[in-house]
Amino acid sequence: MEFMSDISSGADVYRPSLFELIAQEKLKEMIQPASKYILSVYAQRHPRYLLRIVNWYDELYTVIMLFIERHYLKEW
Repeated sequence: MEFMSDISSGADVYRPSLFELIAQEKLKEMIQPASKYILSVYAQRHPRYLLRIVNWYDELYTVIMLFIERHYLKEW
């Protein structure tokens, strides 16, 4: 349990651990397919409103990620 001693000594609390980095990468990979699936399910129930969004999903997702990453880079 060597990694626990680093946490308790307060070495650098703002530096992410290996587990956090792996979780971040997996989350980033899974958000796009999960949100596309959820949007397509709702588009089947309400096609009049959401069908165009499903057809342009890749472009919309790219624009949303652009704003999120831009905000992150601006803050940090």
